[in-house]
Amino acid sequence: MNGLLPRILIMAIASTTLPVLAEVEPGFNTQVTLQASRNNGMDTWLNGGYGRFSHGDDSQSDTAFNGRIDLGYKARFWQNFEISTHLQARQGSGDDERDALGLVTMKLRYVQATAEQQRLMVTLGQFFLPTSMENTDPFWESPYTITYSSMNSWIGEEFRPIGIDLDYRWTLADKQQFKLAATAFQGNDSMGAMLAWRGWSYGNHLSVYGETLALPDLYSLQEPNAFAIQNDSGSTPVTGDFDGDIGFALRGSWRLNSDTQVKLTHVDNNGDKGLHNDPGDGEYAWRTRFTLVGFESAPAPNVTFLGEYMSGSSIMGATPTHVDIDFESLYLLTSLRQNDWRYSLRYDTFSITDRDLLKQDPNWDDGESLTFAVFWQQARSKLSLGAEVLALDSERKRVIVDGTLLQNPRDQLQFSLQARYRL
Repeated sequence: MNGLLPRILIMAIASTTLPVLAEVEPGFNTQVTLQASRNNGMDTWLNGGYGRFSHGDDSQSDTAFNGRIDLGYKARFWQNFEISTHLQARQGSGDDERDALGLVTMKLRYVQATAEQQRLMVTLGQFFLPTSMENTDPFWESPYTITYSSMNSWIGEEFRPIGIDLDYRWTLADKQQFKLAATAFQGNDSMGAMLAWRGWSYGNHLSVYGETLALPDLYSLQEPNAFAIQNDSGSTPVTGDFDGDIGFALRGSWRLNSDTQVKLTHVDNNGDKGLHNDPGDGEYAWRTRFTLVGFESAPAPNVTFLGEYMSGSSIMGATPTHVDIDFESLYLLTSLRQNDWRYSLRYDTFSITDRDLLKQDPNWDDGESLTFAVFWQQARSKLSLGAEVLALDSERKRVIVDGTLLQNPRDQLQFSLQARYRL
């Protein structure tokens, strides 16, 4: 490890070892998930294919099986401090090339009441920004669907701030609540590479620290073409910093009451757009910026409506050999809870606009999907069972390794089953 993360880990461990051992018994939270998926898509992008899903192969006939264990640890000490970690171990069927074990999050948090109905929260480490309206369960899971929206699938893959976050909250007499927050972070320099060269995807893959995500075999990434100096292994979004520049995020939220809230976030990773490390093994620092707005409303005790909209851009390299894209994603979800059952329906649409118009590296993407999921879990039960169907209609343009244009317009269907046990 190098860069900011090791210093954060050393600081966190050094500052917490004695108080935790002396004052607080450590607490562990474990989750075991088994999943089976079958779709008519292409080989999964996780293995370097052109498929949009986290599972699948070109045979279009095999069922992919995936198992993972999430291990969390949390301890509170000195009343105001908390340390927590999330490790994940994964195993898939077939030629699954994902890292088997890694760090998803590790953070040290300080919470202090500053005045009546006000509090300050400071978070240091590697963490998710609390922006997602659908990924609200432990271990950044969704209680509504097995497969995340295209937006949150991408965030789980490519965006994990490594830095410090300041969050200030006001609670008014009528129970309204306001939050303002700012984040300074490093790492996340290659954020945007997967969108530009692969396109939007659907899954529940959470990248771990240092994990390299496979890129498809594109013409522009091969010798002697435009971006042949990019690391052949792929892109490493959650790792030490490439360019030494500090990214930032600003966000605010307004909770009208216990049933309704609105969130607004702006992120800029401040990448310098240059190549770092040795040609052939290097990676580009992409300048990726986006604005995200989300809402949630529960008009009835068992009914929830929520959604998010993201609009952004990503650019890398220098004219004329560069990549410049605009991207958008939107989903709307409604969920009904009846006794032991939850039913959820989500509409999702996404697009990527190619602004550089480099003929050997087109980056167009467009699509929409409809997802229906049902979960069963009895009250106080540690076991939940789920089933899901996702229908996707999409089109994208990429020039593949042999120089031909892959437009890939196709309707795709994925069926998934999931069993989850929380210890």
